[in-house]
Amino acid sequence: PEESDYGPCVEFILQNEVLSTLQFHAQNDRPPGMRRLVLAFFSQLVQKISRSVIPHLRIHKPLQDMICICGGGKYPIDEINFITVILGKFHEDPSLVNLFMNETRTKGGVVNYELRLVDALISLSHSKDDRVVKKSCESLLLCVAADSEFVIDSVLSYTILVQDLVSRLCQRYNSFQSDPDILLTTTTSWNKQIEAVLVEGSDKATVRLLLWLDYLNTLTASSHPTFVNKFLRHLSKVFLSTHILNDFKSRQPLNVLKGLAFCQKMLAVVSSELLLVEVLKFLTDDPIVATLCSLLNHDENRVQVATLLLLNDLFETRHSLVIETLVLRYTRRNVSVRSKLLLEREESRRPVLHRANSSDSGVEEMYSDEETSFIHMDTSMVSHFAPDHASPTLERKLREMTVLSGSSSDGQLSSDSQVVSSDSQVVSSDSQVVSSDSQV
Repeated sequence: PEESDYGPCVEFILQNEVLSTLQFHAQNDRPPGMRRLVLAFFSQLVQKISRSVIPHLRIHKPLQDMICICGGGKYPIDEINFITVILGKFHEDPSLVNLFMNETRTKGGVVNYELRLVDALISLSHSKDDRVVKKSCESLLLCVAADSEFVIDSVLSYTILVQDLVSRLCQRYNSFQSDPDILLTTTTSWNKQIEAVLVEGSDKATVRLLLWLDYLNTLTASSHPTFVNKFLRHLSKVFLSTHILNDFKSRQPLNVLKGLAFCQKMLAVVSSELLLVEVLKFLTDDPIVATLCSLLNHDENRVQVATLLLLNDLFETRHSLVIETLVLRYTRRNVSVRSKLLLEREESRRPVLHRANSSDSGVEEMYSDEETSFIHMDTSMVSHFAPDHASPTLERKLREMTVLSGSSSDGQLSSDSQVVSSDSQVVSSDSQVVSSDSQV
């Protein structure tokens, strides 16, 4: 640091080790209330001093020791304010993270690093006091919203934040035992007090579950992309592919309804594009689609209706992922299978056109009306989705039917113009008559 960074107060603090002395009294909280006063003083000090002064050993060491006693004391709000101020310094200078890394050694001599700053916030976010939970969650948002890749990597590598966020969603989801329809009718916002969002017909477990869902939606919308990517992968693996899928396959109708209702709620309230895409990827995966289709034949009528509503909500999103996976992919697959069956059917039949008698209305038709419409439909769809694989044999049949339809409308044309065949072995009787007359 430059000399201008040190004022007379900072010089006095450094020379007399004031911060270390205050931290010692705060750790023992002697006299009672001393910890709260020291937390407030440290918060003001960090706000006012230059970030270039913090690396000084007599500055950052007492601060680090103070962080170690945070996370479960009698003054949680003051602890959160103190930690939040330090997080603000991380935004100014990401390299300061290294100063607040705690080093521990195992019995085998392995060195582990911990970022106690974030661990303290995680601990405080489990408080029974809703005000403490709200403020700690806000500070965690500030932590993962840092622009620095280095700060985010440190949070991901040396804390259990991602695991804790998903674990709490799983716990609150499993704790929900009410009527699943309540999930669709309850509206909450994570930054409001629980008592303020309780509505008629809802219980505290329902509100806590939806509050956490709304918080995760806010977190994924404002966090660093690196953090969001890892969080979503863990969410899909631990929550969606485990808890939700198990409820879909459950033999208990209420569990199935809970899973369907919660997925509907996610589609309704999630505004974060990345979180929404992760949910859509899960719901449009082939095994999940097969499971949802099987639920349409469930013995319970409520399950059938809930499944239809979930599928309807999927299409209502009008997301390109849903259109691609549930519409275009299955349409292409269906067209490919039907076209293959049609070609096999054609190869096995190979019919021969017969000349119609002069008294007949025309040429005996090779295909029924249903078969003709089937050929028209499949060839048009094939040409639309996969023009490179269109069958030339189908096109030839269509040309034959076009000629045949033209021949039935014009009775004066010769039989040579009416009959079109791939095999050139059919000879017109009219041509034979003309030939015999010529010889006479």
